[in-house]
Amino acid sequence: MAYRVEILVKGKPITRYIHNGDTYVEGRASSNYQIKLFNDTYYRAKAVVSVDGLSVLDGEAASNDGKGYLIPARSSITIDGWRISDADVREFKFGSKKDSYNAKTGN
Repeated sequence: MAYRVEILVKGKPITRYIHNGDTYVEGRASSNYQIKLFNDTYYRAKAVVSVDGLSVLDGEAASNDGKGYLIPARSSITIDGWRISDADVREFKFGSKKDSYNAKTGN
């Protein structure tokens, strides 16, 4: 595969489940996680990353035209959480749908 995504808990990838062409992971409530992106091509790539449909860079609705991470060729990056500023990140945490940011903002 040219591009891959892993969800990490305590630095290790968790099991992915494929069902009807969709990929799922089992998140344990209140567990922190990271997103690891792999670019196995010979070209750098832009990745627009979203959680619950929101960009992890600015919290806005994610779109193909949105801000993204540049991943160097034949490399990977790990995203530790929601980007609050250039220096600050708020951890990703598994939770219930009703406690999600999207639910609280009515999206």
